[in-house]
Amino acid sequence: LEALLDEYANADGLDPARRDRLRASIAEEADSVGLGETLGLTGADDPLARIDAFVCDVKDSQFGEGLHVFGRGEQGAAERTGLLAGLDGKRVAAGPSGSPYRGRADVLPTGRNLYAIDPRAVPSRAAQAQGVKLAEELIRRHMQEEGDHLRTLVVDLWGSATMRTAGEEFAMALHLIGVEPVWDHRSERVTGFEVMPLMRFDRPRVDVTLRVSGLFRDAFPHLVALFGQAVRALAARDEAAELNPFVG
Repeated sequence: LEALLDEYANADGLDPARRDRLRASIAEEADSVGLGETLGLTGADDPLARIDAFVCDVKDSQFGEGLHVFGRGEQGAAERTGLLAGLDGKRVAAGPSGSPYRGRADVLPTGRNLYAIDPRAVPSRAAQAQGVKLAEELIRRHMQEEGDHLRTLVVDLWGSATMRTAGEEFAMALHLIGVEPVWDHRSERVTGFEVMPLMRFDRPRVDVTLRVSGLFRDAFPHLVALFGQAVRALAARDEAAELNPFVG
């Protein structure tokens, strides 16, 4: 829920359509864990505010007395090193932001220069779900308008848009070729991909070409490499050419 709320906050004011989709996802997740009845969300004027307040209360209740004091935590030495380096005008090592209480072991040790987005966590799980919806809608509309399966597509990827949506367009491209990302369950970083067998969808794989901006190339080189690895894996599969354009 906290991850979805964070993505909602980033989308609010920038991407109303994505904000509304995330609002629905937050409501579904809250219902799935039983918060709908606990918080009285049915008929509430602003259920999202109640969910956010509940999550904040849970987070605050997990901090023990004294943990806010500088240098008292387990990583106090790293905090002191980072603080002294910054005061001395030296480089402070970069590190991801987030909460270790959500299983984000990668945010430790503390004392590093935080950044807002971890490129290695793109696409996020929420972005993947939306990317699948975008791909399926594109396929449906093409079949409806053209009377045939979508065969080829060029997907433009922009760095700023990818940061804003957490990788929805890239996730769409992966789904079109029949591949889905694999995440590390602790850090939520993308560690690889899984090729979906043709039996999972009643259509051929789409021959997707990525056209990336300079910022995307520089900020997300691992995604370009991941897509290339996925294409090579598809080319090595024993599938009919009319269903897999990467074969042969």
